[in-house]
Amino acid sequence: MLKGWRHVTRMGAPSGGGSPRVIETRLPNGRIHVRLASMASFKPDGHLYEDRGTAPEVLLGIVPTDLIGKTDTVLTAAIQRFNASQSTLR
Repeated sequence: MLKGWRHVTRMGAPSGGGSPRVIETRLPNGRIHVRLASMASFKPDGHLYEDRGTAPEVLLGIVPTDLIGKTDTVLTAAIQRFNASQSTLR
């Protein structure tokens, strides 16, 4: 939704490309749980998000310490980018 907005830069990893509304059910004669998308999500150009996702303008990976809560690579990069943009305004 934010792609193309002024003063917005999407940072991080591409999204997974899945519909946000999921219905989970258990099949009646087994132990299998099934998750099904309950809606289709479309990009402004009419293409589906499913299996495609969206790519950020600034692609950033994560490091192992992000996974255990010691760091946040994307947040740190966003703060640095914000601070750099503020210094150019002065």
